[in-house]
Amino acid sequence: MRKIINLIAITLLFISCNNTSKKLEMLKEGTFIYERERVLEKKNITVEQSKIEMIRETKYVVEEKVIYDSLGILQIYDGASEGFIIHTRNKSDGNIIFKNRGYSNKILINRKLDCLIDGKDTIRNFEVFLKDQLIMVYPKEDNRIYVYKFK
Repeated sequence: MRKIINLIAITLLFISCNNTSKKLEMLKEGTFIYERERVLEKKNITVEQSKIEMIRETKYVVEEKVIYDSLGILQIYDGASEGFIIHTRNKSDGNIIFKNRGYSNKILINRKLDCLIDGKDTIRNFEVFLKDQLIMVYPKEDNRIYVYKFK
């Protein structure tokens, strides 16, 4: 009887180890990230209305927004006290900002390894919301959330 219980326990352990969740397999081939935001949940914070965004029925304050197109970074919206400061690649100061801050030109979706590659960061801990076309990343060391929008 003891051998049967041990055999069942080993089998269940083996199955659970091999049953890893592939969150990005749900995305269609050719899906790409077109926007990344760094947000903070709005709790008793007074900010310019243009910096508030409703994401999954929760209000967030957008601190930074990066918009991508097929050539890479198109614009960066930097949060300021009275709205956003916009940097674009079509202006010389925008290109300097992109290089000085070390932004990655594209964010890659690796469906095979089930991760996002954002510059030098490999992101494996995230949630995918297909209906909203969002990927949300919750860093452990910070109360900010990174929101990746895809299409």
